[in-house]
Amino acid sequence: MHLSLVVLAAGLGSRFGSLKQLVPVGPHGETILDYTAYDAHRAGFKRIVFVIRQEMVEAFHPFASRFRGLLEVKLAFQQTEDAPKGALVKGRVRPWGTAHALLAAAPHVPEALAVCNADDFYGAEAFAAAFAFLRDLKPAKVTWALAGYPADATLSTQGPVNRAVCRVDEKGWLVDLEERRLERGDVPAGGGTIVSMNLWCFTQELFTHLRAGFDEFSMRAGPAQEYLLPDAVREAVRAGLARVKVLPPAKGWFGLTYADDRDTAAEILHALHAQGRYPENLWR
Repeated sequence: MHLSLVVLAAGLGSRFGSLKQLVPVGPHGETILDYTAYDAHRAGFKRIVFVIRQEMVEAFHPFASRFRGLLEVKLAFQQTEDAPKGALVKGRVRPWGTAHALLAAAPHVPEALAVCNADDFYGAEAFAAAFAFLRDLKPAKVTWALAGYPADATLSTQGPVNRAVCRVDEKGWLVDLEERRLERGDVPAGGGTIVSMNLWCFTQELFTHLRAGFDEFSMRAGPAQEYLLPDAVREAVRAGLARVKVLPPAKGWFGLTYADDRDTAAEILHALHAQGRYPENLWR
């Protein structure tokens, strides 16, 4: 089995103020993407697909060369023009969203896949759980998975953030999810609210669903509206096209939403290296 990890890295980073996908945060200048690739490789993934914008190619090539001997690396491009005839492309001011970005990776992903964001640190345990889920998939049913995180552990001290809040049944299956804007104090600490941070496990059936959903969305969307992956999954669950297992809540997430989040990320990564969770040099 040649499982792939797709990394959604085409975002504009408007709140961060720069290309946060490649901002150095580790002790030796590592990016969050370095840790994503390292954790994915040691979990068992063989291929990594970065979905980027065309103008990011020059910056991504030297980054990807660090681990080409360990992972098969592919680049896919999210383009505004990649839309059906008649879509409302004129006047669009931002990319079409995360669900559309994932569609760009489809030609590079022949089997089951995991998906994550470029600016989020998920932790080794989350990637190990995602790989184990995909490895053990039974072909009889269309079953996907989501790595859930405690909502209170994913909020920023710098301002509000968007989170997909999950409703989960007693057996751990996703019932619904809703994109919400949250700040500290909106959810109680340890209150049990689970959110998606866009670490998913999917089968190939997802791409058929995304293509149909995006084609319909692109005919009516305003210039700033986005077709988001949590919304697409919610549509599939409600329609009975797939069921989604919410993996046990993971720990250790952090991300780069605002520029000041970088200092917090650097402190956490220094501590993880000091604890021996990562070697001094990831790729040596």
